[in-house]
Amino acid sequence: MGTWVFLFPAGSDLRYSCRRSMIFSQSMMWPDLIQKSEDGGLNTIETYVFWDLHEPKRRQYDFTRNKDLVRFIKTIQAHGLYAVLQIGPYGCAEWTYGGFPIENEYGNVVAAYHEAGVQYMNYQLLTLVMPFTVTDSPLIIPTVLRCMWTENWSGWYHGGTNFGLVAGCPYITTSYDYDAPLDEYGNKNQPKWGHLRDLHLLLLSMEKALTYGDVKNLAYDSIWVTIYNYEVKSSCFFGNSFTDRDVTTNHGGINYTIPAWSVSILPDCSKEVYNTTKVNSQYSTFVKKGNESEAKPSLKWTWRDETIERIKPGQFTAPELLDQKSLVEVTSDYLYYMTNVNISTNDDPILGKDLTLSVNTNGYIHAYVGEFEFQFNQSITLQPGNNEITLLSATVGLDNYGPNFDMINQGIHGPVQIIASSNGSADIIKDLSNNQWVYKVGLHGEDKKICNGRARYNQWKSDNLPVNKPFVWYETTYDAPPGTDPVVVDLMGLGKGHAWVNGHSLGRYWPSYSAPGEGCSAECDYRGPYKPEKCRTNCGNPSQRWYHVPRSFLANTDNRLVLFEEFGGNPFLVTFQTVAVGSICANAREGYTLELSCQGQRAISNIKFASFGDPKGTCE
Repeated sequence: MGTWVFLFPAGSDLRYSCRRSMIFSQSMMWPDLIQKSEDGGLNTIETYVFWDLHEPKRRQYDFTRNKDLVRFIKTIQAHGLYAVLQIGPYGCAEWTYGGFPIENEYGNVVAAYHEAGVQYMNYQLLTLVMPFTVTDSPLIIPTVLRCMWTENWSGWYHGGTNFGLVAGCPYITTSYDYDAPLDEYGNKNQPKWGHLRDLHLLLLSMEKALTYGDVKNLAYDSIWVTIYNYEVKSSCFFGNSFTDRDVTTNHGGINYTIPAWSVSILPDCSKEVYNTTKVNSQYSTFVKKGNESEAKPSLKWTWRDETIERIKPGQFTAPELLDQKSLVEVTSDYLYYMTNVNISTNDDPILGKDLTLSVNTNGYIHAYVGEFEFQFNQSITLQPGNNEITLLSATVGLDNYGPNFDMINQGIHGPVQIIASSNGSADIIKDLSNNQWVYKVGLHGEDKKICNGRARYNQWKSDNLPVNKPFVWYETTYDAPPGTDPVVVDLMGLGKGHAWVNGHSLGRYWPSYSAPGEGCSAECDYRGPYKPEKCRTNCGNPSQRWYHVPRSFLANTDNRLVLFEEFGGNPFLVTFQTVAVGSICANAREGYTLELSCQGQRAISNIKFASFGDPKGTCE
């Protein structure tokens, strides 16, 4: 369970009690998005405060740069907005290990812990919540709302990017966009941003009625009606729950047609001002453009191999297979498991048989026996005498949600076995699970800080650059694209790995992993309850191929991109691009104002077609 802290501007009418108020919240990190949020009708910014982000090691705190919580709150305060903080100690949020191994969305899993779960909830309320609900608390804004709840998820306004190794498991992408009103790069995702802006501003204009009014619920011919009466004013909501037809109803002597699966809002219970299906905002289509500052069609690369670890004196050992997260924590995705297998020269019963190495794991495994790399449950060859077995376990984020998620073993949990067979049947199984195992955390390139440019220059090679070779580091330099449009790097053609720009981690990449080819359709019908398989797109394509490079990471020239390629790929296919509005389209409603914008510093260059009276076609 986590604690929610509410920070409000001095003089707010919410200062001393849980008075009712409307809060439109979002999860976000970057202060430059606050203005767009305010313009979109929000009055509150919500963010997680991840424990492991600010205390990566015990008693070592970090509130610098984009982790500067005080600066973030001050920026919100300067805009006159409210702030909601989820301060943990556990946050979930698809963040690796949830930020801290304590459940926050606890109501969903409390039953798994029985009576102990209830006791834990009570403990949290008494010991963690109360210290943060006093007005003398050492926070940047002294006014704190004395209210708390354990989960406030209803979608988000801006998802952003999972930089570094913070994306959780299973296999959560670096992009945390989720089609939010402000996209991953901070662009207005139209028409969603504009349609929600109109809704937010309308609801805020009705705030007194919605928070203090008397509520009455009615039903007319399959239409539900909710009326808020406050002082001498009434506000109405009409809802049509049918998924296949519009419905016309009469209220107060006036006929109203409510489209299927929609809600109409009448702030004076007379005139419809807003309907959820009637969009009066532009549709923006974004395009990705090549880097005009690069004169050559491709980047110039250098490379170096990643050294495969071998057993050395003085390394950490244990007579068992250990949980990967207990050794690595969140410092690396990689952990070496190494052991020796001695085969007697003449009398070992597995000699002369077909051998298979079988490894049970919940991570991705690379294995080495001597000099040979192979996939698991494939044949291996052992020589008489000592054979060194090296297993490299690679995680893609740690579990972050569910009952006892902190007890899930990561990495190689065993058994690890050598299966000797003849004539197709397993005759002998040599279990290595309780061997003396040697452990090494991370890659050699990570130890040498290759991503930060600390490796010696002469260790990079420019000739015979390998393509589709696993365990290779690549490096190149490039100039930043001109202008202010967001920058992305297209990693299509690579396998799986990790990318850095000027020492800043862009996160994991895995463009060789494609979504299933089935389940998408050309048309999407929003009507009806949501299902995970509804309105799917991008079937058969990589879950992600473009990776956000914030301009704050970039200099004008000589920016350094470093890749660690785990599977094997082609770096010559990597390109830098910018994201900008390519075209806009809109359907204007009679009597309403329609605003059109290219965003940023760009201007509308041409109007290709405008239709009046009875327009045809759709904006998509």
